[in-house]
Amino acid sequence: MNANNLPYLEELSLHLFELLRPTFTESEISFIQEFVSAGEYGLALETIVAIVVEGDKKISDEALGLIFKLVDAMKFDKDKYENKLGKH
Repeated sequence: MNANNLPYLEELSLHLFELLRPTFTESEISFIQEFVSAGEYGLALETIVAIVVEGDKKISDEALGLIFKLVDAMKFDKDKYENKLGKH
């Protein structure tokens, strides 16, 4: 991950939080925010995906799109996330 991407990753993450607020609990948002505040965007993304999948939470297409923008920006394996989030 490139240090130049950090402001972009933070911006995407914060926008994603706003979209997830109706679906996620405040404690889930706070837990993820701790990772973002520490610059641990990968852990934040993994946690978001785990909460969605394990909690069988329905998220908007816009939130799903932001997740995939984060996946691309962090150069993560897109197929892995598509498989996990296929029905969400």
